[in-house]
Amino acid sequence: MLIGMKWIHLNQLLSLGLTEDQLYFIIILCGMFVSYYIVQPIVHWFVAINSTKVLSYLIASLLVMIGILLFSIQQMNGVFANLLKIGFQSLAVFGCILFIVRLGGAIRNKVKKRSV
Repeated sequence: MLIGMKWIHLNQLLSLGLTEDQLYFIIILCGMFVSYYIVQPIVHWFVAINSTKVLSYLIASLLVMIGILLFSIQQMNGVFANLLKIGFQSLAVFGCILFIVRLGGAIRNKVKKRSV
């Protein structure tokens, strides 16, 4: 059951063919898009002021936290482990979507340069 989301009626979504895991996936993916567009200007600011050490520290800390979560996933109860699994899956999908969008933009720019 979705904690803190009493306004979502899972029974109505089940009649549409949407499972609880798929709902979690959609919510987490939307959260990633929102957080990406919130964090992106901050990262650009760090790059503009040449604070690559701070960015390296933040990324390394994030990787360590992900490693700790992956290591401890065997010891978690089923609900949290399932949410974590769905979170990592949606993170992978978000990365693929971002890669495809960036690749499409790069190809479009290359085609524009050749046509001009």
